[in-house]
Amino acid sequence: MGTVVNILEDWASTESGKQNLYASQQGKLIRWLNEAQLLFCDKSECLRDVWQPTVTSTGNIALPSDFLREIKNRVKWQDDKYLSQIDYPTANIVGSFSDTQFYSIWNDTFYVWGAAAGTPEIPYIQKPTALTVATLSSTNLDIPTQYHHRLFLFLDSMGLREMKDYAGSEILFDKFENNARQAYNDF
Repeated sequence: MGTVVNILEDWASTESGKQNLYASQQGKLIRWLNEAQLLFCDKSECLRDVWQPTVTSTGNIALPSDFLREIKNRVKWQDDKYLSQIDYPTANIVGSFSDTQFYSIWNDTFYVWGAAAGTPEIPYIQKPTALTVATLSSTNLDIPTQYHHRLFLFLDSMGLREMKDYAGSEILFDKFENNARQAYNDF
């Protein structure tokens, strides 16, 4: 589909109301497209990576900037040992752990409970790169090209919400989420 500007121009080309919105409120469209990408990545898990930090004996380390969420209970501590997720406040109440067996993510930090130094493998879902008006004409979306058109449903949903057609907006939003879930099955 090309750059972000091509995607938005394709979306706007179908109706004069969309063309007016594209011409007058590109910042709003960029915000909507950023929201659409983020939600699509979260539901479809189409952007994945594995983070391998070196955790010191303090048991915590800041998350990478592109970290959206972990793939739960797939955190590998050693070749044959996986950590289970535990809620951060609960872990604090428990206090001490006899062995390294749990992890938490809280306030952009990864915590290992039963703190020990190590190099875990943490599979995670990546955040797409945020778009700006300044990069509109030169940037491509991070999500795979075959899914770009699915973001149109989100843009259409937000456009209907702008026009106070809340029922229509909700229907399109649900279709968008279903499409993202279907893309999850593709992966």
